Amino acid sequence: MIRQFSIYYCDDIPADVFDMREICFPGPFKHSDPNDSRSKHIVIKEATKIVAAGRVTTGKPGIINQWTNYASALPEGEHIADLSRCFVNPEYRKLELLRKVCLECVLYANSVGIKQMAASFITHRKYIGSMLNDLGFISNGAVVRSLESNGLENKLNVGVCDMEVSGNLWVNQSIICVQHLRNNGFEIVNANIESITDAVNSTKYLDRETNCKS
Repeated sequence: MIRQFSIYYCDDIPADVFDMREICFPGPFKHSDPNDSRSKHIVIKEATKIVAAGRVTTGKPGIINQWTNYASALPEGEHIADLSRCFVNPEYRKLELLRKVCLECVLYANSVGIKQMAASFITHRKYIGSMLNDLGFISNGAVVRSLESNGLENKLNVGVCDMEVSGNLWVNQSIICVQHLRNNGFEIVNANIESITDAVNSTKYLDRETNCKS
């Protein structure tokens, strides 16, 4: 029997997403990350259970620039977005779901007219750097110190994705994600290959459910 995931777009971070994020990003969170209220939260669920999530934040100040006290020197502005706080529920690891939720964040950003997207990863997590590169993020190789909104200090690599030239990468990565999920007995009911292809060629990628209740 195929198990099914669904994708949701949320203006406010659902409580269960925040609870799972505290597990995946341990640190002195209190109520919420101050950037949550100006972000779109992309959430993957199995029924009512949180599977993975990430967020897209546009405008100034850029999140990664905040974390690094602008040492990252990343672009900011109306058509610039940051990809951050992406995680996978530990019960669903090894299904390429981090790749999938990051891809969904990128596709959402593309659909609302974002021209460039910034992302970062903790330096020793090479897999995440490789995965972001697969999605079109290009790193300058510099390592910057950060103090994130969870109060933890890290060393980060940062990169930028040029949305206008990365479309073919997104289609290829979507195929990888879909095939990997199917091979493990899962599917995402509202994320087929045709919708990904449409997303690359237009801004009509807004067919996600917006009911974000837990």
